[in-house]
Amino acid sequence: MKTNKYNLKKSLKITLFNLPLFVFILNSLMATAQSGFTISGNIISAENGETVAFANVALFDSTRTQILNGAAGNDAGIFFLNGVVPGTYQIQISALGFESWSKKVEVNGNMNLGSVQLLNSSYQLKNVDVVAERIKAKPASDKTTFFVSRKMHESSNTGTDILKLIPGVQVDLQQNISVEGSQNIIILVDGKERDRSYLSQLPASKIDKIEVISSPPAKYDASVTGVINVVLSGERNSGISGHVYAEIPTSGSEIFLAPAYSLNYGTGNFNLFTSYNGNLNYFNITESYQREISGNSKISEINSTQNLRQKTWSHRFHYGFDWFINERKQLNFYGFYNPFSQELDGDVDLQTTGAETTRWLAQKEDEDLNCGGFYSVWYNHFFDKASGHELALDMSLYNLKAENATRFSNPETGYFHENKMRPQNQNIHV
Repeated sequence: MKTNKYNLKKSLKITLFNLPLFVFILNSLMATAQSGFTISGNIISAENGETVAFANVALFDSTRTQILNGAAGNDAGIFFLNGVVPGTYQIQISALGFESWSKKVEVNGNMNLGSVQLLNSSYQLKNVDVVAERIKAKPASDKTTFFVSRKMHESSNTGTDILKLIPGVQVDLQQNISVEGSQNIIILVDGKERDRSYLSQLPASKIDKIEVISSPPAKYDASVTGVINVVLSGERNSGISGHVYAEIPTSGSEIFLAPAYSLNYGTGNFNLFTSYNGNLNYFNITESYQREISGNSKISEINSTQNLRQKTWSHRFHYGFDWFINERKQLNFYGFYNPFSQELDGDVDLQTTGAETTRWLAQKEDEDLNCGGFYSVWYNHFFDKASGHELALDMSLYNLKAENATRFSNPETGYFHENKMRPQNQNIHV
């Protein structure tokens, strides 16, 4: 019995002594199973032995139907695939300009593939298209030039639409153009002065760049705060081209329409064009004011309210030609015919209080008919294009005739009053 007790104690001591070693080995095996093994290697070119940086490394299953792991080589061409459990796999390495490399591997521990050599690959291309965007702007000491890109052409119909995309240039709902908030500007097209309606009929596809001068030089009037020069592309298209733009009002009480069309016929060195742009605005307005007049210890107050319907319309028809006589001589004629009107019709209510209280009611009716015409001849002769020496002659005539009348009437009281004018204006500029 003593001997058996002694042997039992000795066996128990040996078992307790081996238990920590068993736990340590078990933990190591579990940690290895969880973390997996590592596959590494170095990727080089088979042609010259140079490093292939940032190659793609993929680990597939043995049937190559599922990707299980992946990595990318570093700038020295070395890669590591971590956490790989024992098994059979397909490994694939690929890089731009090289043929893909693949190999079947059996993983039972950490594996180093050594130097993996990739073969150079070449492709024969029939056509190569290089696509690039123009720079957006080029600042200079006297102006900033904005180059019109393909996307700007695609999103615009007219020259006015192009200006809406230029920083620092604003175009409001009535197509008024301003530079940095000021409308005291001059609009040029290839150096020739034009008005804003000319841009409304100018196809956007013909515009190459926009030059914005926010601080005009001394040759312009002191009241001018900005200059916009629209530079057209030098392409001389042959054939017939044009466009039509129309709108449908969504409301009967408020109408803002700007219809337009253009038609162009070119033969290379001669270009004949005509176009139209309209502007129709109809909406209701209420105008009211209050005024106090004090004197002789008496205070009088005048209150006026006008409920009016504003009717504004303009139809401008453009026409002209460009004649490229030769490489040094160019002749241009441009003109427009423009009938337009702005009328305010409605009711007027005028009340005065104070020493005497009165009230005056009347119906207001405007009759406004204006007709403007513009004619311009521009001739340019280059003596030497390399030096920039040139002679330019620009002659223009503007003529305006109008008939304006404003009538106030009250059928109940028989009141009637009329103001009538027939202004005329004619300007010649050389």
